[in-house]
Amino acid sequence: MGELCSLEKLQRLIPHWIEHNRSHAAEFIRWADQAAADGQEQAAALIKNAAALLQKAGAELAAALEQAGGAAAGHEHADGHYHRDHRHHNHRE
Repeated sequence: MGELCSLEKLQRLIPHWIEHNRSHAAEFIRWADQAAADGQEQAAALIKNAAALLQKAGAELAAALEQAGGAAAGHEHADGHYHRDHRHHNHRE
């Protein structure tokens, strides 16, 4: 029974991780655009690369979720986004 509980937990955690990374990637891109507007093109490019790595991590996590039996019931929306059942923190200053 412990293994089943672990699998169910994983099926719930992975969508959270995917959405969390998606949110951070979007935030990175916003800040990269700001850096570019401020003349920091190299920093902007590096930040955009970091965003791309988060997006790649999301794809890997989605594949892991599929291997683990798919999204937990009620957590995946029709548009492919996953439900976040926590209050997301804001890193903007």
